[in-house]
Amino acid sequence: MTLLFHMTICVAFVIIQTTLLPSLFHFTLSFDLFLPMVIYMGLFRSVRESVIPLLFQGIVMDSLSGAPLGIYTSCYLWLFAVVYWFKGFLHIRNHFFLAVMVCISVVIQHVLLVLANDLSTSDMYLFLGTMGILLVQILLALIFGPLIILWIQGFYERWRQLLCQFSSDQ
Repeated sequence: MTLLFHMTICVAFVIIQTTLLPSLFHFTLSFDLFLPMVIYMGLFRSVRESVIPLLFQGIVMDSLSGAPLGIYTSCYLWLFAVVYWFKGFLHIRNHFFLAVMVCISVVIQHVLLVLANDLSTSDMYLFLGTMGILLVQILLALIFGPLIILWIQGFYERWRQLLCQFSSDQ
């Protein structure tokens, strides 16, 4: 049932990121909404629970983005591994830490996407031209990243309560 929860969140984020945000708010500068989910899985879920949803998220984003194949999947898996490793050293309940983790992941993903797209051209002007977009994404990640992580965590707890209530009614 945990897999169903993660797949539901994934589909919801795909709909929000690809249709709702661009059409309702004319807003295409949003950071990748899957990054807070990757951080949530790295901090609060086991590797066994996280690998399949991460692969699913990566494949969906690779299919929809037009970026080089596998860039989102590898980015999500590497970010998950780093966050999962760091959680042994840091206090994960701190909201400032969550905000910093989301901002760092936005920067890492941005650099990977720019490098993957521009590896053949080596045009530094394109990288510098995306700095404004990156700054907007970092600001949005700083504000909304921890809120999304806390929302996912609360939604997961509610999901578990409903499952326990449903199984006890049987």
